[in-house]
Amino acid sequence: MSYTWMIRVVLIIGLFIYLLLSRTILRERKKYHTVLESGPLNVVFIIIYNALCYLAVGIRSNPHVIKKPYVFETSLVANWYSIMGQILFVGSAFLLIYAVIKRKAIGAQDTGGKLLTSGIYSFTRHPIYLGIVLISLGIAIVRINVDGMIVFPLVFFANFIQAKFEEIYDVGVRFKDEYHQYTKRTRMFGPLWFWIVIVLLLTAPLIISFTQG
Repeated sequence: MSYTWMIRVVLIIGLFIYLLLSRTILRERKKYHTVLESGPLNVVFIIIYNALCYLAVGIRSNPHVIKKPYVFETSLVANWYSIMGQILFVGSAFLLIYAVIKRKAIGAQDTGGKLLTSGIYSFTRHPIYLGIVLISLGIAIVRINVDGMIVFPLVFFANFIQAKFEEIYDVGVRFKDEYHQYTKRTRMFGPLWFWIVIVLLLTAPLIISFTQG
């Protein structure tokens, strides 16, 4: 195993250790109230979590371990993925900023006893985690980082689990019936059509390049 993959494995392990710690703290919110409501601590948690996600997909690929498939070498795919990666990165960064402003809270801080369901929160229940997922995808594809693409599903899964923990142990408990109704009309990471579009945009240039030989 190359040193880059060793670092990736450590980052992924660190990410899932973070999830376990987060689950423990969220389950006992009253006990850890001071920690969860601390602005500086939440900033530190956010930096650590984001760094683990982005570095896991962003560390340079090692072509001696996994060779880049020839289809990714074509100018069509390389240029398309570069443009799409930049759009995902910039667009999702704005999404993150907007979601934080909308929450008027940092990290796990209480949103003032109000369940957010309007604006971007009517499109996705977790715009911040969706933003992290899409930024991670953008980082992985912008320079066609094959190793990063392989690791991306784990980053997606980690964000799904973290969002689920918050629903089970935090917002789902504090807002109960209201949150249950909210889940019926708004998906966790956006509507199905949104992800179908992303998959089509990712696969279309690959199919075109493959058919052209």
